[in-house]
Amino acid sequence: YAECGGLMYLARSIKELEGKKYKMVNLFDVDTTMSKKLTLNYTEVKVNHSCIIARTGKTIHGHEFHYSSIDDVSSDTRFAYQLMRGAGVNGYNDGFIEYNALASYMHTHFSNRNLAEYFLATCRKYSNR
Repeated sequence: YAECGGLMYLARSIKELEGKKYKMVNLFDVDTTMSKKLTLNYTEVKVNHSCIIARTGKTIHGHEFHYSSIDDVSSDTRFAYQLMRGAGVNGYNDGFIEYNALASYMHTHFSNRNLAEYFLATCRKYSNR
C-alpha cells in the first residue's frame, strides 16, 4: 500500500520541473510530472474495485497534498476509487491497482472504520498462500 510518494516511485518515470526525466520502478504504467502548483484537498472516495484496504462499495475519507500530476495513464488501468471529493489522478479516479499493490494520491485516514482490520486480514490471507 503506497500513498503519493510511493505512487511516484512505482510509476514508469518522474519528470522534473526543468524537464529532466528519471526512470522509476514501472509497476504502474504511468508517468509523474512535478509542478509548482500545490494540490491540497480533503478527499472522499467510493471503492470501485476491492483492494487491500477495503471492499467494493466502501466510502473512505482522506486528504491529498502534492506538487505533481500523473500523466500518460494507460487505457486499461484499474482504479480502486471513484472520487466524490478531491482531485485524485484525473478528477474522477484514484488508487491504482496492480497485482496485490494499491497506490494513490489520497492519504488515507485510518480513523476510517475497519480499514486497518481489513488491511491486516488481507495481509494474513496473502501470507497463508
